[in-house]
Amino acid sequence: MSQSSARHRYRWGCIAEPEYVFHRVEDQRELERLRAIERVFDPASRWRLLAAGVQPSWRCLEVGPGAWSVLSWMSEVVGPAGRVEAVDLSTTFLPGI
Repeated sequence: MSQSSARHRYRWGCIAEPEYVFHRVEDQRELERLRAIERVFDPASRWRLLAAGVQPSWRCLEVGPGAWSVLSWMSEVVGPAGRVEAVDLSTTFLPGI
């Protein structure tokens, strides 16, 4: 094997990306942003869901749960006989529910 092909293989090999230093800081800022949105919009979201008839034993889908405040609230409303599922692009702030 020539020296240039050995260098080429090494150069294009899989190398783990270093951890981004400010990742946790960005997560904290995003969580604060999501919590601020919850404070403003959750009361109206809950009112609309109750007006739609959400009640025990319902099956619900939460799209974009963010920091999961409405998801948690719906889980309490539907109770153990119901089910709430969530879909989001990022699961950073979702606990293992």
